[in-house]
Formats: sequence, structure tokens, C-alpha cells
Amino acid sequence: MADIEKVKGVGSVLAFHFRERGIDSARALLDAGHDALLDVHGVGAARARRLILAAEDALAMPEPEVGSPAEEAVPAAPEPAAAPVKATKPKKAKAKAKKAKDAKKAKAKTSGAKSSKGKAKAAKQEAKVRKKAVKKADAKKAEKKAKKAASKDKKKKRSKNKG
Repeated sequence: MADIEKVKGVGSVLAFHFRERGIDSARALLDAGHDALLDVHGVGAARARRLILAAEDALAMPEPEVGSPAEEAVPAAPEPAAAPVKATKPKKAKAKAKKAKDAKKAKAKTSGAKSSKGKAKAAKQEAKVRKKAVKKADAKKAEKKAKKAASKDKKKKRSKNKG
């Protein structure tokens, strides 16, 4: 009979919660059923379905007997290589690097987002826009003046025609 921890997806914590409810093997997990698994802390509907399928798989695989040739024939997995240790900088070097980085940031802030060429270009563009607005305003004034003059001319002609 497959131990509950042999079921894929069941770790030590979940196995503990299963054992509290009397589920100590893959067979007991299958016998408990979907609804009983939902009562276990950390098991939802989707996980319960996955655990049932994993328990079926665990029962379908024959367990090798202890000391059997099948167990001895499996080569041991190579141990993972140790992660390289990161070289640490001395405290003075770290402080110096931090100061340089901070100075670079401060310089970038004081210089502003735009260069002097960019600022000049923006000022030129702004002057162009203002000039255009002034021209437009002057054109409106001239148009208004012309209408007023035309209105006066019409009045004069009417008064001459009456008299």
C-alpha cells in the first residue's frame, strides 16, 4: 500500500492534515472521495481532482520491495552542484560605488530632462505659437473693424438717399 506522501502533490504538511482525518495511504485517499478531501485544509475542488488522479497513479505503480534488484538497479541521482558563492566587496568599495551612483543620479536631476538644445528648440516653438496667436487675433480685429466700417457706410448711404 502506497504511503500518503508517495502521492504526487502531497507534502509533509498536507500528509499531516490527511492523517488527522485517518487518510494515511493512497488507497485511503481514493476511498475518502472528493467531498471528504474538500474538508481538508488547503484542498479545493481542483486540487482534490488532481490528488485523486495522483493516488490512482500511485496505486497503479508496483512498489519495489526493500532490497530488491529493481531498487538497487536505479542509479543514485547526482547531487546538484553547489551554487557559486558571490564575492563580496569590502565595505569601503561598496560605499564608494554607492556615492558615485548617487552623484550620477543627482547630476541627472539637476541637468533636467531637456538639454540646452532641447530647451532652446522648445522656446523657439513657443514663440512661434505666440506669434501665430497674435496674427490670428489681429486678423479678427481687422475683420471686425471692416464690418463696422461697412455698416457705417450703409448707414450713410441710407441717410443720403432719404434726404
